[in-house]
Amino acid sequence: NFFGNVSLHFCVPGFLFWWQSGLLFGMEKTEIRKANVPMPAGYHYVPLPDFYKKALVGAGIVFSLWVCSYNYRREFQEIYYFRGFKISKTSQLLDLAREELEKAWKWFPTEVNTNYELANTYARLAHESGKIGLNTQMDTWRKKSLWGYRESLRANCGYDEIFFNLGAIQSQMGMTQDGFPDIAVRRPDDIESVESAADVHSAIFNYSRAIAINPLSLDAYQFLGNVYFTDLTKYADNARMLFEQSVRVYPDSKDLWVNLAFLQIKLNEYEKAYCTLVKALQLDPFYELTRKNLRAVLAQLNRPNDPMAQADRDLIKVNELINARDWNGLAAVCRRLVPLFPDNFTLRFIQANVYFEIHDWPNAEKAYLESARIDPHNTAPLKNLSMAYRAQGKNGEALAIYRQILEKDPSDQQAKAELAAMGVAR
Repeated sequence: NFFGNVSLHFCVPGFLFWWQSGLLFGMEKTEIRKANVPMPAGYHYVPLPDFYKKALVGAGIVFSLWVCSYNYRREFQEIYYFRGFKISKTSQLLDLAREELEKAWKWFPTEVNTNYELANTYARLAHESGKIGLNTQMDTWRKKSLWGYRESLRANCGYDEIFFNLGAIQSQMGMTQDGFPDIAVRRPDDIESVESAADVHSAIFNYSRAIAINPLSLDAYQFLGNVYFTDLTKYADNARMLFEQSVRVYPDSKDLWVNLAFLQIKLNEYEKAYCTLVKALQLDPFYELTRKNLRAVLAQLNRPNDPMAQADRDLIKVNELINARDWNGLAAVCRRLVPLFPDNFTLRFIQANVYFEIHDWPNAEKAYLESARIDPHNTAPLKNLSMAYRAQGKNGEALAIYRQILEKDPSDQQAKAELAAMGVAR
């Protein structure tokens, strides 16, 4: 983007300066021109009357004064913006941050970052007021925050974060759907501003704009979905399209799969909900919310002996068996669960540790290697595998594993210590 923010403020001005400088030097009355020697081909000089020359000089002076004024205001806006931004995340300094950011806005009210952080600061002040029961003050700050996000959009409407935060503050104010009144706000310069409801739109509209700008906005999917859930009689089809799209974009998000299943349950689509929850369970069998919804669906389908129902009962036993140190019982449970969830790291790692405890070395080695395959960035399976090798007297294999760990993480102190204990330098 040649005229993007960085280019427009750095590269393009330099390019224009040298371009115009070259033209001006080319127009200079040189000795060649004084001698009336013909100019090179392609050179053109347009004579201007004095009136136009004076007009151009006057326009240049006005433009230069405007540029000086512009940059003077921007300089002070930047100073106050960075002062406020640095402290805006500290709850004890929010009021001071607000003052600094409001000063920045007064110096230059059309800078998107200033307006966005000012709106965020108003939102944080609303949150802090609500925590101590100052509901009237909370409502005032929320309205100011809404004005701030609208002011940000007037400066630059291309950021999904602005639409998302505007939708979030509207959700808190009950403006999830159209039909709310116009909002009057006192601006930092003490002038009253009225935000038209027709221009602000609803939280649903603004969350949707955030997704349209950034289809990877996970929070926008979740927040918009929560709004749809408040009125499924009206928004059931919208919710379905939203969550079906969300799981295509984020197929590894268990929460989005659970949300889709919850919608299907609400619509009495129990068979679809069952298939959706199985997918969610594959991502994390230990996620209680998934299993809670699965129990409800299986009850509606009248399937007490479904394989997933047995899996749920086995998953409940896992922690009980670990606490009881019943390794043989846990090994039996793992043998039933792992085939159902073959790519789940936690179950594979638990199974490997169980085999370690009962000294089933071949199966322990196989399970540790499978765990490392599922999560190659996690070195815990390799560390335990090296311990299993040393317990069998296979120091050469253990040495190779420790070196493999250090290749993944050269700062791993445990691997270094084990190598030192074996009397081997890395």
